[in-house]
Amino acid sequence: MQFISTVSQDKLKQLVKFWVGWEIPMTEMKLEVVDSNHYPRASTCFRTLRLPSHYQTYDDFRQSLEMCLGTIEFGFGLI
Repeated sequence: MQFISTVSQDKLKQLVKFWVGWEIPMTEMKLEVVDSNHYPRASTCFRTLRLPSHYQTYDDFRQSLEMCLGTIEFGFGLI
């Protein structure tokens, strides 16, 4: 995944926290590419990150994912 190989350590910590609920990676973490027009979503209880397949460019995907990562302290939609 290009995002993982190009972002800072802080962004990686945010990704893991968004994905599983805290900054420590779990032994098993699942990734699903889904047919959806929504933003990336995480089911932290199931350690599953769901990435929509609708993105046409990497920059669009990165911007959406980074926007979602910005919600980790407050919860999505609670800012």
